[in-house]
Amino acid sequence: RQKLAVSEDHNSRLTSLHGKAQEELQACVVASGTANVEVAQLITRVKKLERQLRYQQAMEMDSKMIWIRVRAMSSRLEADITLAAQKHWNTILRKHTTLMRFLTSAFEDAKVISGSALDASRLALETCSSHLEVVRTR
Repeated sequence: RQKLAVSEDHNSRLTSLHGKAQEELQACVVASGTANVEVAQLITRVKKLERQLRYQQAMEMDSKMIWIRVRAMSSRLEADITLAAQKHWNTILRKHTTLMRFLTSAFEDAKVISGSALDASRLALETCSSHLEVVRTR
């Protein structure tokens, strides 16, 4: 009888420990689910930042292409102006004025695009840094 009482006491303790272990396991499952959701959100944010960075890089390339076109057009117009100089000074003045307007406009466009690209780059860097801090603290 004494052995039976000890065995029942052990069974009671094991049942209690088993219940506690199940509670701890359930808490771990909940915590794991929360962590998985947070990781998924971070992955989404990183992908968004990657898209923003690709956009910013494309903007920089557009700015470079505009400047290349401006230089090429400037060279072509300069050759035209030299040829026209031999014929008519009025034509020279008109083309020069047109060239200056175009160059001024293109330069302003390039400045705006470069500024936007720089702002987007800064924003992406700040966002990335803040997300990295969040990940590090966890």
